[in-house]
Amino acid sequence: MNYTKRHSTLTKFRTELGTQQQLDLFESLPNKPYCMDEKPGYMLIRTKSIAVKKPYIQINSPLTTIYFVFDDDKEDAALSWFDAGLPKPFWTTQNPVNGHSHHCYKLEIPLCTSDFSSIKAIKYAQAVYYAYALKMGADRNYSHLITKNPLHPQWRTTFWTERAYSLDYLADFVDLPKRIPKKLEVVGLGRNVTMFEKGRHWAYKAIRDYM
Repeated sequence: MNYTKRHSTLTKFRTELGTQQQLDLFESLPNKPYCMDEKPGYMLIRTKSIAVKKPYIQINSPLTTIYFVFDDDKEDAALSWFDAGLPKPFWTTQNPVNGHSHHCYKLEIPLCTSDFSSIKAIKYAQAVYYAYALKMGADRNYSHLITKNPLHPQWRTTFWTERAYSLDYLADFVDLPKRIPKKLEVVGLGRNVTMFEKGRHWAYKAIRDYM
């Protein structure tokens, strides 16, 4: 699909972000999300009212995954999901300068990713996520911690659907791998975020001692 046709399709599907969708996203955010002004840069912990004004924000809590987010650094990447024959994402946030995008799918049932959650459920979710990243050509090492804030004017945000999907429905569109690379089992879906949360308290003290 050439650029003109892709842009035409993007324009056709594009809708304004509704007030209700803004409220739903705001309600589901962690109480004090990580956020950033720019990348590379420093991650900050701020209240929701401040964090939603930042270009980059944490949308999943450390122990629960509500959104699958895919980091797609191809040029004009907003329709990668369409080209791959995947269902509509909840939203796409695109950098208007280079076309790089984040695609977000909302889960019908939030996935618990704590140490007490079902390992079987986490491995299933990891397999679905990995298969989508492969098919879409997205970054398989993306951490899930920080994403382009769909409420920020810096990005070209398109809300494609209001629908949340079950993992089984998402799995129908891909061939699930029997195994995923070992090093990717701790990337995304909360586990690396959990380690970050547990380690940051020590890190903050250690860096003060060092300085």
